[in-house]
Amino acid sequence: MLKVIFPIISLVLLALIVILAIISNKKVREESFSLRRFFPFEALTELKAPSSVLFLCLVAVFMASTVESYILTFFNLPTVVGKATALFLSVSTIFILTAFSINLVDYKKHVICDVLLFVLTSLGSILAFFTTLDNEVIYKFNFVLGIIMGVVGLALLVSLFVPKLKSWMYLEKSEENGKTIYVRPKNSILAIYEWMFIFAHGLNMILLAINGILDLLS
Repeated sequence: MLKVIFPIISLVLLALIVILAIISNKKVREESFSLRRFFPFEALTELKAPSSVLFLCLVAVFMASTVESYILTFFNLPTVVGKATALFLSVSTIFILTAFSINLVDYKKHVICDVLLFVLTSLGSILAFFTTLDNEVIYKFNFVLGIIMGVVGLALLVSLFVPKLKSWMYLEKSEENGKTIYVRPKNSILAIYEWMFIFAHGLNMILLAINGILDLLS
């Protein structure tokens, strides 16, 4: 039952985090909070101290629930691959918290944490597929769900080699009152990737919940 409950909790918290980020920032920004343009940490920059702390606590609970979901599903598998999957995905989840808490002012630390989030999430999802292949193990992750996680993980890994990702820091040239100015792009590639990998964990939670339900029915 816990294999179903924790993923559902994570999904509810993720939806709540996104909704609160959009609603709370709509009140203080001149423009809407777009997930294509704004980074996760910017959901907190315009919030006052009590609200920002509560928001981070919500993210931390989401992180803890997600880690517990991976541990319950994969770490208890009697294979090294299962434990490696749990380790990669659990550690990658920690860097969701850093995406919300580390400002781009400290860009080196922010980018390092992003790289770890991207790579570990991709590799962990790919490894999830290989947990379905050991025929000597009685209990293993559902084969179809494993294929979905593996394909998504592979797609995420390949996406990291998109050339545009290397130029995430560049501004766009624009004209205003006859003057040339540089503004933030309407679509920030790094911000999109951060949200994309956060939502990848949300997709994993859906698959883990389905796997848990199938276990209960079997």
